[in-house]
Amino acid sequence: MTNRAIIDLSTAVEPTFTFTVDGEPYELRTVSHLSKVEEARLRSLTKREEYILNQVDALNPNNEKQMIVLHEKLFDVRVSLITMMTNLPTEIADKLGPMKQQKLVELIGLEVEDLRKLFEDEDDDDGECEDESEEDKQE
Repeated sequence: MTNRAIIDLSTAVEPTFTFTVDGEPYELRTVSHLSKVEEARLRSLTKREEYILNQVDALNPNNEKQMIVLHEKLFDVRVSLITMMTNLPTEIADKLGPMKQQKLVELIGLEVEDLRKLFEDEDDDDGECEDESEEDKQE
C-alpha cells in the first residue's frame, strides 16, 4: 500500500501581495510572514476588533456619544491591523475612509491560498467584487 500525504506543507515563505493606494504600491503580508509573537499580536488585534463590534451591536443606537467612542476605537484597531500587516504608513492608513479600511482589514489574516482564490474570483468578475455596493464604488 502506498503512503500518500494528506497535506503538503512547506517552510518556504510566499512573496507578499501588492495593493495600491493612490497609485502607490504597498505590500500585504500573510500569516505565513509573521513570527510567533506577531501572529499572537495579530490574533489579539483581531479579537479586539471583534469585541468592539460586539459592543457596538449591543449598544442602544440612541447612545450617540458611546457609539462614537466605540467607532473611534474600532478605527484605531483597524489602523493597527493595517500597519502591522502592510507597509502602508500610519498617516496614509488614517486617511483611508472607514469602508476602505474595512476592505483592507478583510484581507488581513487570510492564508495565501485564500487570497489567491479571492483574486482569481475577482478576475473572473472583470475586476469587481460581487458584493461591491454603489457607496463603495463612489468612495
